Order: sequence, then C-alpha cells, then structure tokens
Amino acid sequence: MKKIALLSVTALLCYFVNTAYSQNNRIDLRMVKTPVHIGERISLDMPLGKFINYKQDVATLADFKNRLVILGFWFTHCTSCIAQFPKENALQQKRDRDMQLVLVTYEPETAVRAFIKNWEQKNNTRFILPIIVSDTMLNKSFYKRYAPHYIWLSQEGEVIAQTSAYFLNDVNLSGVAEALEKEKFRVFRKKQKRSTN
Repeated sequence: MKKIALLSVTALLCYFVNTAYSQNNRIDLRMVKTPVHIGERISLDMPLGKFINYKQDVATLADFKNRLVILGFWFTHCTSCIAQFPKENALQQKRDRDMQLVLVTYEPETAVRAFIKNWEQKNNTRFILPIIVSDTMLNKSFYKRYAPHYIWLSQEGEVIAQTSAYFLNDVNLSGVAEALEKEKFRVFRKKQKRSTN
C-alpha cells in the first residue's frame, strides 16, 4: 500500500513538474505554484495577460521580437511607481529598438484607464507604455521586494535580473544590451562551429 501511495505521489509530482514546463524547459507561468528565479526561462509563446495601451489586447514575449523585456510592477496608489513614469517613458522612446518596458498591475482595466487619462492631462504628456491589467499570473510568478519592482527578461525569456527603480537607467540598459549581444554572438559561433565539424 505504501509503495502504491509513493508511486502515485511521484507520478503526480512528475506530472506537475512536466506541465509547468513547455518546450526546451521553458516555464509556463500559468502552471507554476512558486516564484520563478533568475536564470530560469519562461515560455515565449505564453500569453502575458490583458494589455491596454498596446496594438493588441493579448501579447507574448515572442511579440516583442528580439528585445530585452522589462516587466515593471506598479499600482495606482504607489507614488514612487508613478514618479517613475516620465523616466520610463523617456527610456522607452530612446531604446525602442532593443528594449520593451511593460507595466504590470493587479488593478482592473477601468481604474487603470481612468488613472492614465488623468495622469496624461495633469502632465500634458502622452503615456506610451503598454500595461498588463487585472494581472494575477505575473504577480504570483515573481518575488517583489520594491515598489516599483522590475523583472528583466532576455530575448530568450530568461530572467536575468530583479531590480528596484534605481537600476533602471540608460547606462545599465546599454550594458545589458551589450552583454546580451555578446552572448548571442557566442551562441551563434558555437552553433556554427558544431555545424562545420
């Protein structure tokens, strides 16, 4: 009886581990029960959530085509989060070719739309960043220590950093972009070398 129970538990555990991962050991965040860590890769084809202020209502990491993706967790009553909006807007405009900042909030779409409209009027500035609203999946998938909190994802969906607003600046973005390019080149050369052997 104990052997059957042990085998059943083992089989169930294997099932949950296997279903949490999609192709090439990428994590499907819809299936995880514990937060994802630096170095783990998330699925590129998994819908990230309901988008506003973006060309599509739903998007995946693959939709951001070979760009560093930074998820910025915030909420409408977080004054330090709101204080970052001008800097985030400016960084997105400057680095649009190699970086996409996506804001994430658990708050409902109507509240966020009203808040952004009010912010734009007050600041006489267009808000350009896409926002994932009514989020539950991403909030449970990452540890958050700061407000705002940023999750940095490589073009391959690898979690490469979790930071506060202090680290979100052009110098760090340039350094990360350069390091990712070097890594892509290294992987390309390695594949090229294997194919010639």
